[in-house]
Amino acid sequence: MPYSQVILEIGVVFQLCLAFLFYGKHQKIFEPISYLSTGLESYAHSYAQIVNNSFTSDYLKNLQQQLIKQEDVVLAIRQLSRISQKVIYRHNIFAFIVLNGLGLFDFYIHFQYAHWLKQYQEIVPEWFDVLAKFESLMSLSVLKIDQFDVVLPHIQDQKVLDFEDLRHPLIAPQQVVGNDFSMNEPLCVITGSNMSGKTTFMRSIGLNLVLAYAGGFVFAKSMTCTPMHIMTSMRIKDNVEEGVSTFYGELLRIKAMITFSKNHQPMICLIDEIFKGTNSLDRIAGAKATIEKLSLPYAYTFLTTHDLELGQLKKQNYHFDEYYQDEHIYFDYKIKKEYHSQAMDNFY
Repeated sequence: MPYSQVILEIGVVFQLCLAFLFYGKHQKIFEPISYLSTGLESYAHSYAQIVNNSFTSDYLKNLQQQLIKQEDVVLAIRQLSRISQKVIYRHNIFAFIVLNGLGLFDFYIHFQYAHWLKQYQEIVPEWFDVLAKFESLMSLSVLKIDQFDVVLPHIQDQKVLDFEDLRHPLIAPQQVVGNDFSMNEPLCVITGSNMSGKTTFMRSIGLNLVLAYAGGFVFAKSMTCTPMHIMTSMRIKDNVEEGVSTFYGELLRIKAMITFSKNHQPMICLIDEIFKGTNSLDRIAGAKATIEKLSLPYAYTFLTTHDLELGQLKKQNYHFDEYYQDEHIYFDYKIKKEYHSQAMDNFY
């Protein structure tokens, strides 16, 4: 047998022994990038779109510059994709034996992966942070691209909340009912029967404010608002494990509102059916105390209730109502200003 063949065979056996000896270590090292090649190609395509496009917005230009000033992000991602593809090859036992027997394939991949990490690992978080910001902006723009009936809100420094045809974002367009409203007082008390639209109205305000503050479109014909800290007391549930009842959970939410109000910062509070978990006397007393604490010049408070006595307060009072037809109850889901306070005074 020629010496060259003997040396080759010894070399193959030796290299395979090394490959199997370090198999577990390499398996652990390669685990984070196993089967990532397809996903990484998608990332490379996304980054290429960002790097090669021309933007007019200063904010988008700054984000783009964060990628351009660093290493070539598209090239780097595609390099990692190729490394990941090589890791997949070694999962086939025959390919593993041939590639490692002839060229220590695992060690070769390990060297390439280590070199890639040394060069790029410090800036990878910045790459994904930029991509996350682009994706968040794109998710907000989808509302307009998909031709929803939405507009950009007007955000002002002065205290204001005014909207026309404001709608709940998650109700089907053919079913949703919009409302017009202008907040002229620190407090708005809303009454009405169950299912008349009180809670949905407040949720519509909260959800659209979140969209507005995120820089997105709102579901309305127009909306003018000021930046405010949003706090809610809605859909409170008890927690047996923590020993928190529904009533106590609501107390904690309202306590948090009052505590935050001491910061003298703009805020909006949305309180649904205040203290519904207790008797009427305590409920009304607690509601009046809450109203007194949250009726502040820098705050807006929306409060729904079934207690007509709260409508006696000299505040901005509104209601939802229902009508009957053919022995069925119907709702128009339109908010209406309360004009009969004098009649209520006579009633009490």
